[in-house]
This record gives sequence, structure tokens and C-alpha cells, in this order.
Amino acid sequence: MQFTTDEKTRQQLEFILHVAVVEHIRNCFPGLFFLHIPNRPGDATDGFFKQKMGAKKGASDLLFSWNFGKLEVGVIELKAPGIKTLSNDQNKFFSYVDALGWRHALCDSIRKVHDTLVRWGHKPQYDTVTEPDYRSDAQKKQDMYDFYKPI
Repeated sequence: MQFTTDEKTRQQLEFILHVAVVEHIRNCFPGLFFLHIPNRPGDATDGFFKQKMGAKKGASDLLFSWNFGKLEVGVIELKAPGIKTLSNDQNKFFSYVDALGWRHALCDSIRKVHDTLVRWGHKPQYDTVTEPDYRSDAQKKQDMYDFYKPI
């Protein structure tokens, strides 16, 4: 599958966000059960096999489960910073989980994920949130150079 530069950049930003969110949840909410649903785009053959193995189009990125006496479930869809819209399949998935009584949220930052989990009743070990640095290595180097450049 060929991606446009914008699509590739969006996927790279989402990857950075996914990794940072998972690390934050593991550290800040250590007892919370969750899993990441890898639903990366692929070609038609890949899609065929994913569908045969039970993959759902539009499934959210993170699935949470807690309160095992009275099971509660929530899903979070992560989007690259600045992307605020869901695809049609993601909207359908949110409607489906809403009908089941599950909680759901759309987040584009670690802070939004953190606040969502707190709103769902989870107690964090700390309230500090460090957002990932999305700049490329070249951008970081240039920014460092510009910072020390004489005025």
C-alpha cells in the first residue's frame, strides 16, 4: 500500500502517541487492565486475513476493562495531534459500543487520555503528564542550534 507524505507523517505521529500513551498508562495506572488493538492499514490480502481472524473495521485503539464484580469496559481512539474526526467505520464502532453501554473517548494527547481515565473513576499514581516530542531529529538539532545562535 502506498501512502502519501501526509498520510505517512500522520501514521508516524500516531505511532509516537500510541507508544507514549501506553507507557503513561503502565506507569500512572499500573493496576488498570488494558490492551492495544493493532489495526494498521494494509493491502487487500492483509485485510482479508484480518477479517477472517475477527478484526473489526473501525475498532478503537485501546480497550479497558475494570470492576470485575460489575464489569465495566471503555475504549479510546487515539488520533494524531490536530486530527479531530473519526472515519465512518470508527463512528459505527463508537455507536456499537455506546449501545452496549461501554464508555468511549476520542483523544489526541496523553493529557486527554489521562483525564478520560480519571473521569472514568481510575485513580492515577501521579497527575504529571509529559507529552511526546513530535519533532524530527533534524528539527531538534536545528532548534538547539537556533537557541544558541547569537542574536
